[in-house]
Amino acid sequence: MTKDQILSTPIGEAEFSKDFSERCKLMGFETVAEIVYTAPYELIKKRGFSYTWLGELIEFLNKYQALHLMQPIPGKSHG
Repeated sequence: MTKDQILSTPIGEAEFSKDFSERCKLMGFETVAEIVYTAPYELIKKRGFSYTWLGELIEFLNKYQALHLMQPIPGKSHG
């Protein structure tokens, strides 16, 4: 899977758990890109966020050797 394919993957079409998908809906995320382009401090504040949810996202990205996509954009890592 390419970087663009990973980022454009709709949450419901990726191999995420039902709980992960439901939390994404609660947080307003429809694609992986929407998650990774959200600053870490904003993710943590979202209703539905949990470290279990984050762990599943990390596992997904790591599976495709794309964990680096979670790196915050310079200047957007703090609130």
